[in-house]
Amino acid sequence: MGDKSAHGMTAETLPDLFSAQVARTPEAVALIADGVSLTYAELDERAHRLAVSLVAKGAGPGTVIAVRVPRSVELVVALYAVHKAGAAYLPLDPDSPDERIRHMVDDAGALLVLTADDVRRAAEPGPADPAGRPLPAPHPLNTAYVIYTSGSTGRPKGVAVSHAAIVNRLRWMQAEHPLGDDDRVLQKTPAGFDVSVWEFFWPLSVGACLVVAAPDGHRDPAYLTEVIRAQRITTLHFVPSMLRLFTDEPTTRLCTTVRRVFASGEALSGELRDRFFEVLDAELHNLYGPTEAAVDVSYWRCRPDDRPGPVPIGRPVWNTQLYVLDADLRPVGPGVTGELYIAGVQLATGYVQRPGLTAERFLPDPFGPPGTRMYRTGDLARIRDDGAVHYAGRTDHQVKVGGVRIEPGEIEAVLVRHPAVAEAVVTPAADGSGGTQLVAHIVPDHIAAAPLRNLCRLEGEGALAAGELHTLPNDMVIAANNPTETDFLYREIFEGHEYQRHGIVLPEGSRVFDVGAHIGLFSLSVARSCPGSVIYSFEPIPQLFRLLELNTRIHGVDARLFPCGIAESSGSATFTYYPQLSIMSGRFGDLAEERGVLEAFVRNESRGGEPPAPGSEADLDSLLTERLRHVDVTCVLRTLSDVIEETGVDRIDLLKIDAEKSEREVLLGLRDEHWPLVRQLVIEAHDLPGQVDWIQRHLEARGYRVAVDGQHMLADTGLVTVYATRPRTAGTPSSGRAGAHGAPAVPGEGWSDPGLFTEDVRREAALRLPGPMVPSQFVIVDALPLTPNGKLDRAALPAPRARTAHAFTPPRDPVEEVLCSLFAEVLGVRAVGIHDDFFQQGGHSLAAIRLMGRIRAVFGTELTVRSLFEAPTVARFAPLLGRDAGGDPFAVLLPLRATGAAAPLFCVHPAAGVGWVYSGLLRHVGADRPVYALQDAGLTGGEPAADVEEVAAGYVRLIRSVQPSGPYHLCGWSFGGLVAQAMATLLQEAGETVALLAVLDAYPLCDRAVPAALSSDGLRELLVSLGYGVPDAPGPSMTPAEFTEAADTAGGVLADLEEQQVLAMAKTFRRNVVLAHGFRPAVFDGDLLLFTAAVGRTGDAPSAGDWSPYLTGRVHTVDVACTHGEMTGPVAVADIGPRIADRLSGVASHRAG
Repeated sequence: MGDKSAHGMTAETLPDLFSAQVARTPEAVALIADGVSLTYAELDERAHRLAVSLVAKGAGPGTVIAVRVPRSVELVVALYAVHKAGAAYLPLDPDSPDERIRHMVDDAGALLVLTADDVRRAAEPGPADPAGRPLPAPHPLNTAYVIYTSGSTGRPKGVAVSHAAIVNRLRWMQAEHPLGDDDRVLQKTPAGFDVSVWEFFWPLSVGACLVVAAPDGHRDPAYLTEVIRAQRITTLHFVPSMLRLFTDEPTTRLCTTVRRVFASGEALSGELRDRFFEVLDAELHNLYGPTEAAVDVSYWRCRPDDRPGPVPIGRPVWNTQLYVLDADLRPVGPGVTGELYIAGVQLATGYVQRPGLTAERFLPDPFGPPGTRMYRTGDLARIRDDGAVHYAGRTDHQVKVGGVRIEPGEIEAVLVRHPAVAEAVVTPAADGSGGTQLVAHIVPDHIAAAPLRNLCRLEGEGALAAGELHTLPNDMVIAANNPTETDFLYREIFEGHEYQRHGIVLPEGSRVFDVGAHIGLFSLSVARSCPGSVIYSFEPIPQLFRLLELNTRIHGVDARLFPCGIAESSGSATFTYYPQLSIMSGRFGDLAEERGVLEAFVRNESRGGEPPAPGSEADLDSLLTERLRHVDVTCVLRTLSDVIEETGVDRIDLLKIDAEKSEREVLLGLRDEHWPLVRQLVIEAHDLPGQVDWIQRHLEARGYRVAVDGQHMLADTGLVTVYATRPRTAGTPSSGRAGAHGAPAVPGEGWSDPGLFTEDVRREAALRLPGPMVPSQFVIVDALPLTPNGKLDRAALPAPRARTAHAFTPPRDPVEEVLCSLFAEVLGVRAVGIHDDFFQQGGHSLAAIRLMGRIRAVFGTELTVRSLFEAPTVARFAPLLGRDAGGDPFAVLLPLRATGAAAPLFCVHPAAGVGWVYSGLLRHVGADRPVYALQDAGLTGGEPAADVEEVAAGYVRLIRSVQPSGPYHLCGWSFGGLVAQAMATLLQEAGETVALLAVLDAYPLCDRAVPAALSSDGLRELLVSLGYGVPDAPGPSMTPAEFTEAADTAGGVLADLEEQQVLAMAKTFRRNVVLAHGFRPAVFDGDLLLFTAAVGRTGDAPSAGDWSPYLTGRVHTVDVACTHGEMTGPVAVADIGPRIADRLSGVASHRAG
């Protein structure tokens, strides 16, 4: 189908259009950006000055000038100056990787690259006024701009578009959607995306005003609504995925100046169209067109009563033909799907320096006059019965993300440049919000990432259970059930080199017997430090043998595995297995003895040998009992001599024995004729009566030099290490590695941690690809799935899934607490740890935009999405928030958000003394409102107050240091509600206004007795008061360790507190409970907003009426579906926060009765 009536076009160029408008309205405002306003004449003058400079450097028709300038006044001046000089502009994203920019500049043959500083210098008035100097005028067929799009060969390709093509597009747009001198167009599309062309040049060709958004502003819906309202924007563009975020922004409904919105770059759904009309009273137009055809070639005006389903791409613009053809280039009938071809004056000249590709995609037009061309889009389409064209997908694998056209092949070519990536496939996937994200399936290199490839294979076999992966400090991933125990073994083996001291040397190609291999850390250490070694690993307990087998397979260890114990004779025996302390598992289990060893070890771990704190002995007793829960396992026994004869081994360079009291039995199973094969021994021995002496004599009698040593951490445990070496002879290898001399060598070590690997691949990709082309998700596979005929089976590619080899780590301070909640909210998961990678947990580019919008709203920061790519975990992101996000988490006046022009909200701590609990309010009360929490000085050893009135007086002084005068806004939970009421009365006595007094489940308690059941330590009640679950226990008291364990189970800030902080908080809690019952409030002159916990209330519980004697106004009561301890939890705050926000904004909430 074609444009039914040809429209005659005069021979015009973009600088012609602008010059004519400058002559018509020289004093009208043309441009607003960066707080600067320029008239048409002023913009023309600046552009002319720069154009003269460019011409002096060789610019003119047929040349290309690259423009690497962020969105700003300078960018607009640069583009108009390039055209005035007769040249074409090549837009470059300043944040694009240097390698990509170099390719585009070289490929386009750019004469020079303009920066913002270049523009500012050249556009400044100089001694000689260039205004009258003639400039070379471009011809309508000269190139106006060159824009690069993704290339399937791995390199981006440049599309050259003429002035005639883009002028046709602008003339049509003005005729179809006329702009007037009262219109303001928002320029927010990146200059490297072709939609930006009409944003830059349409309004200034017809007398409208161009308003330029801030760099990266196009990513933030809240910022966009602010600009639209402040600058009275009437016209703007969105890609549909961003339009969805825009319509979800609450303040979008306030954008009443918007008259028309254009959508293009992605398919526009009927659901999004309908959502648009619910939110805005404006026109919505769906546009379609490839970069190869001057931005857009078809249009469709959406209406609220359109038929359901996807929105058509519509009908062709002026002087344009759309053909839907079959494989033989014959038109298909209505409703039949074919490939879409475009013909007409808007076609690009072709691809820069790619004549072959140009000929392949720009074909002779069989339906047009001789010499005309048509462009093969690769898009599928069909014509509706009313003549409108419907988009129906792609003929190839090209995708669009955020409106950016992307060839997966280009990304794949970049990914496989990583030395540890063997193969890569990039595919699109729905992102859960109506948009598209990129998923990269990568196959690790069989050498550079062999462990990771093995890990993927094991996962595919279902051999690994959930939560079994653990990352060691050296970035090795292993299978382990007890991270704490594993970390101890790591320190002992990899850092302390306890098995390679006192002259123990291992040459390359060693033969090592590892008796009591446990989960294989020593075997892994030998394999890493001594290439070519063969390890014979013995582990009798099935649960541990399974992990040993997994770890040797993951890391490709040349190991011979034996699921047996080693003894003086073959047979079987009962072994004691301690699941929580598996390194003490063994054949001769003695619970009392094991308890003594563990107790000595725990005491050695305590800091500086400090005397035990009150209650700590009971705590230790509970810990020991739990750690020593055990089961009995029947295991096979063999002798070392049996194994030597079976395997035919001709030497044992090291016999390492860690057999838990079986050392003597292991040695007795080695017959005399086999002892000469053993060159060195390391034995971790239990110093049972005479045991170590016997071992020493036994070894010395066989010609070994023996040294006995003990580790510091094993002092008083009865454990020592015996080292035995033979005197050097001419036949004994002297070269080798002694671990005591440094970290083990790691020849050929490979990637094994999936998270670290994908992070490195993503980082490398970001150095070569623009942001939208960096995959959001990475899936590691050991091989790509193939069809029976050997082709890639895309349908069989596994879906992304969240994974981590790191243990869940809860937030450590209020800022991390807030960030974790925001990460979880956007990801749609229950909880996020501080080391969980946003993108590995399912985040994608649009989710990143949403998250950054939430972070900006809560913290008032100016950070961009790029910050999240650079720091995708809470632990790494939190420091980027700057000064307000750091500081002392126990400061008496804690700024949860210190920025904003609105009057602050001051929140008073509950009896526990901490103010972090109010962090959830930040997202609800508005980004422009500072929020401060008041915390009890007793948490840091401050002098305790004598009564509530003294507490309130001190807090009033503090808040007046931040806000010297009212109106004040106060909030308090529980004990904090009483203090907030006392502060309000003190402020009123000082002549100040209190505009808001909100209390969360707080009531006067002066006529009630202090609870008799309050325990001496207060820890149990403290947990309950903060909404934590409390485990069953035989008595009312709780140890600090039990407190921390309960907090850790629930997650959150409290889990990371040190013991003295826990005890200080408990002491503060007990004291404040007593103060609350001794406080009789003064009368507050005003209303009270009271949130009551509706769950768990008893008949004798305090009620709203208890406040009546202490107020002159009303009590506005809101029942919240939670317990008292859950009042600041996420569910309750989702109800409380908006109601407080309503009061703060002066809007009476109809929900508060």
